[in-house]
Amino acid sequence: MTTLAGTLGIVGSLIVLVAAVALHRFDLVMTRLHTAGKATGLGIVLVLAAAALAARDATSPRLLLAAGLYLITVAAAVGLLARAFHATDDRGEEPVARR
Repeated sequence: MTTLAGTLGIVGSLIVLVAAVALHRFDLVMTRLHTAGKATGLGIVLVLAAAALAARDATSPRLLLAAGLYLITVAAAVGLLARAFHATDDRGEEPVARR
């Protein structure tokens, strides 16, 4: 189990690192949002799963619950940010239309 936990932790950390580099390199807001929502979410869930496997005590269900809640909240946050960007013009200054 320790080997599996270590592997999951390293893979999750590498995914988060690649997502951070991608956030820096991408120019468009929507591609940055996609990277922040998908890749970072997968990496953090893998790291939390590795921590849950390594802990093997009462904190394991809490870590898995945190991973599930993170996936739910990051999806909602990225969706709201995308809607906010879409409601503004391309420069992100003035709202195009009020709803």
